[in-house]
Amino acid sequence: MNGGEPIALVKSIGLKALFGVYVMLYLVAPIVIIPIWAYHEGNWWLLFGIIVACVIAPQLAQRKGHLFGGLLLLTSALFWYLMGIHSYYTFYSVCALWSYMFFQIADNSQAAFAMRSLVESPDIFAEAIAERRIRVIRKRETE
Repeated sequence: MNGGEPIALVKSIGLKALFGVYVMLYLVAPIVIIPIWAYHEGNWWLLFGIIVACVIAPQLAQRKGHLFGGLLLLTSALFWYLMGIHSYYTFYSVCALWSYMFFQIADNSQAAFAMRSLVESPDIFAEAIAERRIRVIRKRETE
């Protein structure tokens, strides 16, 4: 096996494709959609949404806990309600929310798909242990 990511343990083409879709939604979709929206609005300042969506939000999504995601959702809703969709603050917060959400979905699905592969296939499990890609830690029995 190659690669250090949990998705490398997955053998199912369908699950790998689904993971790829999630990754495309947080990395590629903003690069395509934001310039179209900026052109539609006639406002090239909106292109900074690409940086927010493709660089900043995924970095923040890698942190443990979901406090930032909840705050981002609340902030986006407040900006949308108070300032409308044509506000820079609203647009950038929605860009960040989009990428944050799909990064979280991709990350969680990657772990779930890898776990599913390990549970369903003893060969993949044995190979992963042999290559020291995973460790099995046994709990001590308490008296």
